[in-house]
Amino acid sequence: YSRSTGTYSTSVGAIDVRKSGDQGSSSNELPGFDTPIDYFDPGVLNGEKMGEVVNAVGLPTKGHTEYTQTTVNALATGTLFTLPAGDVSLALGSEFRRYTIDDQPDPNNAAGYEWNSSSAQQTKGSDSVSEFFGELGVPLVTGKPGFESLTADISARVFRYSSVGEWDKVWKGGLNWQIVPSFRVRGTIGTSYRAPQLYELYLGNQSGFLSQTSIDPCINWRDSTNDFIRTNCAAIGIPDNYTGTSNSSAEVFTGGGKGFLTPETSRAKSIGMVWTPAFANLSVALDYFDYQIHGEIGTLGASDILFGCYGSQVFPNNFCGLFHRNPATGTEANKITDIHATFININKQRQRGYDLQANYSQDFSFGTIKADAQVTYTIEDVTQLFSTAEASGFENSNRVGYIGNPQWTALLHASYKRGDWTVTWQGTYFSSTYNRDISDTFTYSGYQNAFRDIRAEWAFLHDVSVRYDRDKWGVTLGVRNLLDEKPDLISSGAGSRVGNTPIFASQYDWFGRTFFVRANYKF
Repeated sequence: YSRSTGTYSTSVGAIDVRKSGDQGSSSNELPGFDTPIDYFDPGVLNGEKMGEVVNAVGLPTKGHTEYTQTTVNALATGTLFTLPAGDVSLALGSEFRRYTIDDQPDPNNAAGYEWNSSSAQQTKGSDSVSEFFGELGVPLVTGKPGFESLTADISARVFRYSSVGEWDKVWKGGLNWQIVPSFRVRGTIGTSYRAPQLYELYLGNQSGFLSQTSIDPCINWRDSTNDFIRTNCAAIGIPDNYTGTSNSSAEVFTGGGKGFLTPETSRAKSIGMVWTPAFANLSVALDYFDYQIHGEIGTLGASDILFGCYGSQVFPNNFCGLFHRNPATGTEANKITDIHATFININKQRQRGYDLQANYSQDFSFGTIKADAQVTYTIEDVTQLFSTAEASGFENSNRVGYIGNPQWTALLHASYKRGDWTVTWQGTYFSSTYNRDISDTFTYSGYQNAFRDIRAEWAFLHDVSVRYDRDKWGVTLGVRNLLDEKPDLISSGAGSRVGNTPIFASQYDWFGRTFFVRANYKF
């Protein structure tokens, strides 16, 4: 049994009568805020009476969180019986877990009395799970021609979450076939499951505010380099010079998903081979992988929702149903009034490809050389938020080759050690990517055949270091990004950027050539 508690506090300005401390305002909704203050007092203006200002308009708040967990389990392991190829091992067990969360914000926060801040409600709830599991290891064949060994591992788990209400199961099967001493084939297939967490289920309703200019992609869309924003904003009749509603914000609502969130489920497959020749201390493994996730639990930000609606190939789509916009006529025409960014189930994610791993190590008279490499070739990388690609705003959900999703990646490492000295090199490679949904020429502000850069080029980064080790201490000196390779640049509308650098192409080095020194000492 465990119990964790904590408090959080802040001091903010108060709203209504409390927000001003105006002289002559003698009534108040809450006690303690009836002290008037003259903002034109020289002591207030020069900061000498800041304490009086805080007393007049400040609102100290404190919230409290409590989390408990109770776990009871039992496990039995041993040999079930013996086959000609060896012992059949078995593990059986059961477990019960119960979790509770109780987060109580300050009453003033819950009542919405904090100036320029969102309101929050109590987050309180519990969940429990009962489960039974077993794992079986079976040696099938050993010491036969073409079968140095063949073993199977099978495991399964059945469980019931009270928040879900139904019994469910996961399972996994694996096969390991040592054909000859130097060559092995392996494969696994299995499923997994994740029930919604307490915070995701019971998060109290909250609301906040964001300015129109920070979230609305249709503001001055004539100047946008995103073809889809220009087309989609025009399609709903928003003027190309729309500047938004001044001094106006959209209200953003968030909250838990109790009642509509469903568990995440997945299936993983892999099959591969491992070669370990006798003539060298070498291991080479090649694996095919296929991972599928259904119903992943996540949440979208307000900007993600608006851009997903107007910045997508397919319009309208399901993003467009997560917010409301005023009509094109009347008071505050075209204003975005509210956005609903609650937890959702992402419909589908899938990634398929090949992994190549190689490791080499050898001692020589002049020192020890080690090298390893990991290379990944991705066939498919799908993230589909809603039931179809079109509902998610895409004509094609496979994003391999798009900016931020290179098809080839590689991490290479080599070191040479002699005595107390070690020299290390590391290389990182990734292939070029580009936005396949748009052309590199377009019409911009009436100018035809304007050019934009929609490609993020490949890169090969190099890190080097030298390390000196003694019995109890060591020093490392090195350089990251030795050749000072700079991130490639893309144009606005080609992808999410910081400046002109693609923000999601995280393989780039953003800092340039960097020198570092590390020292360690063992006590």
